[in-house]
Formats: sequence, structure tokens, C-alpha cells
Amino acid sequence: MLKEIAEERGAKYVRIELGSLEEIGDLLGVPVKEFIMYDHDGNEQWVTEKLIEEYLALGYKLCSDCAPRMGYAIPSWVPKDDDQEVVLVLDDYSRASGLFMQAIMSLIQFGEYISWKLPKKTHLLLTSNEDNGSMSVTTLDSAQQTRLINFHLEFNNEQYCAWLDKNNAPDVLVNFALLHGEIFEQCDTINARTYTMFANALNSITNFNSLEALDTVDLIARGCFGKDTNIGALFVTFVDGKLNKLITPKRMISGVWKEVLPELKDCLYTDDEYRADIASVLTIRLINYVENRFASNCEKKESDQIINRLTELCLFKEYTLLTEDLMWKMLRDLNTNYRSKCTKLMTNPEITLRIKS
Repeated sequence: MLKEIAEERGAKYVRIELGSLEEIGDLLGVPVKEFIMYDHDGNEQWVTEKLIEEYLALGYKLCSDCAPRMGYAIPSWVPKDDDQEVVLVLDDYSRASGLFMQAIMSLIQFGEYISWKLPKKTHLLLTSNEDNGSMSVTTLDSAQQTRLINFHLEFNNEQYCAWLDKNNAPDVLVNFALLHGEIFEQCDTINARTYTMFANALNSITNFNSLEALDTVDLIARGCFGKDTNIGALFVTFVDGKLNKLITPKRMISGVWKEVLPELKDCLYTDDEYRADIASVLTIRLINYVENRFASNCEKKESDQIINRLTELCLFKEYTLLTEDLMWKMLRDLNTNYRSKCTKLMTNPEITLRIKS
């Protein structure tokens, strides 16, 4: 998330795992001996021992009576450009050794350490797992806590699935995560990281209907989430209900309308009963798809096609495709981020009247 924020801002992204640092020199820098030398105008300059010969060749003079000092070669990961915006992330801060946690307190508060300081456009961000007893982290004392602005981040399944869509995860696994969002509340081993690993591991499976494929899903689910989780069984039920074959958002937008309609109806109705849960999943997938297309600066022809198809979906009256609340969610989300592209949609009086009703 922090890397994406840096990319959006055009900032340099630097990430350091404090837990992987072993010696204080990794933070302080390697010690080097420095000596005073004078240029042609008598100006003083501190020069490291290894560069003395080169400076002598340039006409500098060594101060023989001056005592040397100990300097430090600044670590290579430390940003140095004052004109560039930098996002510096100290990852897993509370998993680092106590030595490093104490050492960077000055860095956190003042933006500098013994041998160096951060450029003025640096944003220093620390990440850590919650100290709730289930994680191997060090509890921060008040001196550490009061040097930080703390934000507690909650998992949001819809936002996570939008990220999956943006990164071209298999449709079936995005639909499964949306339909069974409760799995992320089961235990600590089921989270965005492990589900992404699960999705990547199944990326090569094109047909989930075979017993061999479902056995593979169950095996990988146990490997990703733990042997006692029920993800494999849930996925079997998902496939048995043919929910792995839900119409794709691309098909909903670009397919021939008279062919898309029966496909939508087949997904949204079971024995003539409207499936609100499936409608919600398809709406979220549709929002993600349209936002990704708009974000890619698609051509006006495609943009117009998208708006026209969304209009058809909203105004269809023979039977329910999208309920008023789902239409409102779709229009609100798209208009918030892409107002200029949604003017025709938002000013359509029939759509406005239907939502208000």
C-alpha cells in the first residue's frame, strides 16, 4: 500500500526491514578515519584516509599537526537528494531488536541520526503488527509511542478485491472472496497476504469442475491457511452452485446486449428467486472493471460504450437486474472518481427517478 502511494506521488520508495539488521553499523554507517586537508585557497576540508593520495595529486595539502577524527560512510539506503520526495518505510518496526528500536528514536522525532540526516522531503513511515498477544512483537513504551502518529488499519474486503481486479487475479477467486468475505474473520492465517498467495497458486487452473482440480484447491488451501480451515470445502460448494461461472464484468460491458441479458438472468436467479448476494458481487466487479478502464485512459469510443451499457443495466425493467441500492452504489462510486466521464449517466432523468423511487 505504501509503495503504491509513493508511486502515485512520484516519490522515491525506500523500504528497510529493521528486523533484518544485525549490527548498529547497518544504521550508523561504516566508521572511516578523516583528516584535514587544505585546497589552493587555504579552505579546510575533511577527507577520508583512502582519498588522501588523490587529493594530494590535485594540489591539496595535508595538515600534519591536526588530529584526525572518526567519520562514517553513510549507509547506501539512506536517501540523500534534498529536492526529491521520499517515502522511507521502516518495516516491522516492533519486530526489530531492542537496540535498533532505541537507536531510531532520534530518527523518528528529529529526522536525523548520529552520522546523517534525512532530506527535508522525506516521509518516515513505520509499520508493525498489532500488539494483541498473537504476534511476536515488542510492546512500545510511552517514550516510543509519543513520538509517533499511530493509525490502526482495518481490512476492507471490497477494497482488497478491487486490488485483486486491478492485478488481474482470476475472476473465480475474486468472486469467491466477495461472496465469502467472512473467511477473513475466521483466524489470523486467512488474510490478504495468504489469500493472494492462494490465488496465485491456483492461477494456472482453467477448469475448476474436475475432482482433480478441487482436490488441488483443497490441498493448496490447507497449505496457505492451515490444515483446520474450511476454505476447500467452501470452494467445492461454490463450484457446485456454478458460481465459478458467473458472467465476467468485461462480458457485461462489451457483450451483445441480447446475449448478455439471459446470461445475467441465469446468474441472478435461482428457481425464479432473485439472488441479492450474487447481484452485489457482480455490481462490485462491474465497478472495479469500469474504474480500471477509466483509469487506463481508454478511448472515447470505449468510454461511451461503457456509459451506454451501464444505462441499459439501470433502465432495464422486465425483471430486476440491479436493485436501487446497488445502482446507487455504482453511480456514487463511479461519479466520485470519474465525474467527467459519468455526466451523461448521472443526468439521465429516468435513472434519477428510479433511484429516488
